[in-house]
Amino acid sequence: MSQGASRKARFLKEHPLCCFCGGTRTATTLDHVPPKACFPLGFWPEEFEFPSYNLCNNGTSKRDTIFGFYSMLLDFNEDNRTHADRERLEKLRDEIARRYPDALPDSASREPLY
Repeated sequence: MSQGASRKARFLKEHPLCCFCGGTRTATTLDHVPPKACFPLGFWPEEFEFPSYNLCNNGTSKRDTIFGFYSMLLDFNEDNRTHADRERLEKLRDEIARRYPDALPDSASREPLY
């Protein structure tokens, strides 16, 4: 068993019930709140993990993706963004455009913010 798998197993043993469905199901996965999509790759805080049942965790993927994309856009200083951050934003945007097109503004009618 790898170190990551044993850490997950220990966590789920200590927190056996899903936090999303009110503890009616046994937790099988870890969920990150806020979602990992809100953070640059490799910089999400491990302390924000919660026990969840697989279906409950997967049921939030649409909102997690959209929230992560828009929250990463909040840093208006382009100098703070690395190439990997820009690639990640593009990947999130493409995923949203493909899977949830109504979640993005219509580029034909966009106007400047200022």
